[in-house]
Amino acid sequence: MSAITGREVLAAIKLAATWGTPVACEPGDGIKITSELFTMDQEVIQDDSANQMYISKVDLGKPTAKGSLDMYMRYNQLDFLFALIMGAAGTPAQQGETAAYTNSYTLADKLTKFATVAFKKKSDKIWEFPSWMPSSLKFAGEMNKPTTLSLEGIADQRVLNSTTNTITTIASAIVGEAENRILFNGDTVFRLNDQSGDALAAGNVIKPSSFEFNFNRQLDADSFVAGSRFAQQPVDNGFPSASLSLNFPQYNDDNHGYFEDFDAVTPKKMDITFTGNTIEDSYKYEFKLTFPHLVLKMPEASMSGPGKIPMTLSMDALGAESAPAGMTGILNPFQVDVQNTRTVSPLA
Repeated sequence: MSAITGREVLAAIKLAATWGTPVACEPGDGIKITSELFTMDQEVIQDDSANQMYISKVDLGKPTAKGSLDMYMRYNQLDFLFALIMGAAGTPAQQGETAAYTNSYTLADKLTKFATVAFKKKSDKIWEFPSWMPSSLKFAGEMNKPTTLSLEGIADQRVLNSTTNTITTIASAIVGEAENRILFNGDTVFRLNDQSGDALAAGNVIKPSSFEFNFNRQLDADSFVAGSRFAQQPVDNGFPSASLSLNFPQYNDDNHGYFEDFDAVTPKKMDITFTGNTIEDSYKYEFKLTFPHLVLKMPEASMSGPGKIPMTLSMDALGAESAPAGMTGILNPFQVDVQNTRTVSPLA
């Protein structure tokens, strides 16, 4: 059968239930990606016993599989990937009698969610990774451009002859959301103030030109036990970490205060709201990140030439001992709130 190009690659992902057991990707499970790097490595253990001039025998050791996905972030489908690595999602609430629904995705203390990932990489070949657990996420954006989402994770194995996800089944896994990319544009609102201050309001709006949010879970990827050749389901092996960086086009009076806040070790709170097209009536697509406790890490305004001096603000997102004003019930380092057309939880 014929080879294909990246233009023809079809990627699909579906929530799975049992580690090592694939589930069939169905219509709506296809996703649009810009690149992927899913690989499988095989440890080879050489027999270096004496009485031989050259090693001629080997045995197979640990097989390890991992994978990363890169894509444009979208309101109505790829929020599933945020929910997957966060680990918990509520039940969508219908807005009025419209097609708009709201939901909140929260951080589970321990990650137990994973998915089956499959790719059409050749006209007659499917690469299937029966179980893939995301361990890190990067969400980034630049003014007047689509935001991007990147995830890396741990898989159990690669299967090239799957009877679960075949050419026929993958062909039916059409992309569930081909529109509604999340744009960083004039409708995007960043608000930041002191953690001890009043609820975030219009007077707390700040205006960065780009941002990058990173979230990492410390997962143990080296778990092999008797009875299975492949790695067991990864488990938490340390504290998760979350960080946010904001870039401002110029160092000025509006952002100088962050240097003073850094010196005073003043904790902050923040939210970022992206707003998209209208769903129905007055309800629009929304994607909101909320941070109840931010610690300024490294404000910077370095001169590199005769032009304007840019300013960068880096922060660690931490848990909050008590919810700050306007963020009732939000104690974990961040929360995602969405408004889209999902009628059931992405993790159901």
